[in-house]
Amino acid sequence: MQNTAHSSLLGSTGAALRRFKGGLLAALVVLGLGSGASYAVPNPNGEYNLNMEARAGSPYPASNNYNAELTASGIGAAYTVPVSRHHIIAYNQLRDFYMSVVQRGHLKELKGFWDGFGGRFLSYGRDNQVNVTPAVEADYDQAKTLLEEIGRGVVRANAGMPRPLGWDTFHGFYTWMPWNLFLGPNGRNDDPGEAFETNAQYIVNNADTWNTIVNLRDNMLSYTRDGNVKTLATINSQLLRLSSRTRVYPLVSDQWVRVAPNVYKIRVPAK
Repeated sequence: MQNTAHSSLLGSTGAALRRFKGGLLAALVVLGLGSGASYAVPNPNGEYNLNMEARAGSPYPASNNYNAELTASGIGAAYTVPVSRHHIIAYNQLRDFYMSVVQRGHLKELKGFWDGFGGRFLSYGRDNQVNVTPAVEADYDQAKTLLEEIGRGVVRANAGMPRPLGWDTFHGFYTWMPWNLFLGPNGRNDDPGEAFETNAQYIVNNADTWNTIVNLRDNMLSYTRDGNVKTLATINSQLLRLSSRTRVYPLVSDQWVRVAPNVYKIRVPAK
């Protein structure tokens, strides 16, 4: 009985926050505030559910199919190859790292990344074919404000509380960070599943950037195991640097080999 009442209270509180946000955003859009204005509703100082669970849906629109040669995309009978955005570091590892930070109370240690990451949401949307309407821009601004609040310690973690305003957009962009994605065919015979996408080094095609990604992956695994807060300073710098990339790695036909109808693999140079 007590748990049921508590759950009902949390649900009604979360619903009230969402209704408040929706009403305010609608008013701001009607008023036609300029791009320099902030649309965000501050989250009250307190505790919120910051847990990440299932993978968030992509914040970007689906891509058109490609032709068999992977040289052009479009709509019609000539475009038979479905494509999607593939992760380099699997979401499960990103989530496990983030949840380790939450559970150890170390969210403020990533303040530099939170601030820089949130400040790029508008570019992530615009540079990846999102129709950034005033309402979408307001949503991005809300998520940016949430990350600033997390970095300052205004928003703190407690899984038993409602979600903060801006959560869904933050979760979506964290799941689908452009630097960690490349566009490629759905049909592959070299997809590692939830393992690290080692052959993506030939998609990234930059040794310095690739080394940063590999080192970040290793540091995330290390922190998840031992919780050494000193490792977070390095992770913070690496995430901040990588997050400056605003576009998903594009599909380049020369980087792929066709092995069967609608089945491809990443081209690995001969050694």
